[in-house]
Amino acid sequence: MPNRVEQAIVRTSLPALNDINDAYPANNTPSMSGATNTYAAQLGARVWLDGNPGGVRYDSTIGTLYGGKYQYVKTTAATSNAYAKGQPVFWTDFENYVTTSDCTAALVGKIAGFCLNTVTRGNYCWIQTAGKATVAFKNPTSVATPSDGDLVVIDVTTGLADVLTQSASPTYLILKSAIGVAIGAPIVGPNAPSLVLLRSLPEVV
Repeated sequence: MPNRVEQAIVRTSLPALNDINDAYPANNTPSMSGATNTYAAQLGARVWLDGNPGGVRYDSTIGTLYGGKYQYVKTTAATSNAYAKGQPVFWTDFENYVTTSDCTAALVGKIAGFCLNTVTRGNYCWIQTAGKATVAFKNPTSVATPSDGDLVVIDVTTGLADVLTQSASPTYLILKSAIGVAIGAPIVGPNAPSLVLLRSLPEVV
């Protein structure tokens, strides 16, 4: 699909989405002389990008990004979990587009998206909210050998993705925590990044 901006983006501090780790929106940091950068990114901006080389720009030394929807958000400074590639983040303040990396039973149904890179707590960054995304899985997953097409959920205890046994009865918590289906067999390993086709995440516009 062609690139489509849903909300105007003035600029980002770097061209690659997975390089963004802004102390201020669009790195709008005052200089030593007191002057400020006049380009302020609009917090909450959303953009659809296709998977072609001219679509989504990414830093290949950090990882590959794929076609999908991305959103510019603020992270919470006081968290236990780090903001790292594939880590899920959850909405805590809809009006101000604030997310947290800490997962609770109350927040698991408010999954905002997934981090594209390591981000300093309290900074601003892009997350992926739809499409083919890299997601960090717990180790081990509840299924010893997860498969392509398996339903993927967020494990509340670890805050990481998990694949459950098909014989398990879906609880209300499991239904809230579903994020999509595995693309290929997920890698079982510590915070192993694997591909997931995201579906129906709670969108904040």
